[in-house]
Amino acid sequence: MSLWPTALLFKGLGVSPAVAKLFSMTMTVVAVMGLFALGRILVGPWMGWCAGLAFLFTNHVLRIARQCRPDLPLIGFQVLAFLGLVLAQGNRHRRGWYLLTGLASLGAIMTKEVVGLVPLAAAVGYFILRRQWRELFHPAFLGAIVLAIGPVAGWVWLEKALTHDTLWKNYFQQSFAFFLTEAEHLRQPWTYYGWAILDKYWYLLPWALAGGWIALRQ
Repeated sequence: MSLWPTALLFKGLGVSPAVAKLFSMTMTVVAVMGLFALGRILVGPWMGWCAGLAFLFTNHVLRIARQCRPDLPLIGFQVLAFLGLVLAQGNRHRRGWYLLTGLASLGAIMTKEVVGLVPLAAAVGYFILRRQWRELFHPAFLGAIVLAIGPVAGWVWLEKALTHDTLWKNYFQQSFAFFLTEAEHLRQPWTYYGWAILDKYWYLLPWALAGGWIALRQ
């Protein structure tokens, strides 16, 4: 996904390192602003500021944004998807925000495959746990799912039909799902992410635990 906006920026603004970084850094700003909006809506302005600043000053965020990697565009799309979900709740006249969720989830999936499904998967789990069956099967939410997955499924089918699986297999061998399931030399032990959090982000862990506890209570 990051390649298409960058190609358009190259065409409009010329080819340069600054233009190459523009989309990734713009999506970083989108993620910060989206986190602020989520914090303000769910708790209050102070929580919005804390969420945005905590993300912005997390290790590697600014460095990765300047490296044109897909991680920050992915996060920006996912934050927008969650924001759409939150804005669509509580008022039947606001279901149109599910359109933002669908479009942002599509952008996230196109950016980093199955990881982009996280907002929709979280929403489905939330509706099931809260037994909000009417919301789960609301046409607007189902439309968001189709909007997010439909174009990707159509693209995959078209590639397989035209290339007889060759292109799809080559793509799968570079995908996140392949790294998790079949790329033995790249797979990490199950303790890796816990160790990484304790080692690199220990200063944010108390705040994350406190926020998780508040979320569970509410």
